[in-house]
This record gives sequence, C-alpha cells and structure tokens, in this order.
Amino acid sequence: MCAVSQHQRSRMRGEVNRPPLPSSDLLLELSSLKDKLSKMSSDCHRDKLPEYEAHLPVIYAVTPTYARLVQKAELTRLSHTFLLVPNLHWIVVEDAEGPSSLVMKLLQHSKLNHTLLHKPTPKPQKLTEKVN
Repeated sequence: MCAVSQHQRSRMRGEVNRPPLPSSDLLLELSSLKDKLSKMSSDCHRDKLPEYEAHLPVIYAVTPTYARLVQKAELTRLSHTFLLVPNLHWIVVEDAEGPSSLVMKLLQHSKLNHTLLHKPTPKPQKLTEKVN
C-alpha cells in the first residue's frame, strides 16, 4: 500500500484545503512587527548619513543630467557615494523643460541635501548625433 498523506489524497480528489484565516491577535502582532521593521529600516538608513561638521567647508557637487535609460542607475550610484561625504550639497541640473518625477523621487529618497534645477539646452547648442 502506498503511503499517501491526507493532504495529498484530498488534492487528488480535487478538494481544496485552505488554511484557516489568521486570528485578530496574529494580525495585530503582524502589524506591530511591520511597524518595528519599518522603524528599524529608517533608523538604519539615518545612521548612514554623515553628521554636519562645522569645522569642515560645505562641498557643492554639480551634476548635469538628461533623460536616458541609465539615468536612474547612474544617479543612484552617485547618491550612494555622496552619502559617505560630510557637508555635501548636491546640485542636480536637468536638461529639460521641467523637473522629472524620477529625479525628484530619487533625490528625496536619498536624504542628501540637494537642489534640483532644470533648464533645457537651446537647440543651436544641442549636440547632434553623427550619421555614418
């Protein structure tokens, strides 16, 4: 005789065994744990930011950027590097009519001191691609 568990037999007959719904106590505990995890995560991120050091000068980093496929990856990499620098103010200048939501969200999420500017390059000054 084949040793088949009750669960496997019920699945073979097409029966569906659903697990019981969690009790309200479990849901409250889950909610509490999610809150604790969120707080720990934000505390962890806050610890990464360098403290303002009055004896050091402010460093201004100016980054020109424009919309392209690798823009988010490059700005994310740069923001992670800038997290290591105390007293840094990051100035990002977009070549666009207005600020993009991608860059705004990235800067807000980075928690770095920053300024976001935008100004499109005039058409006569834009570089054109070479056609071979």
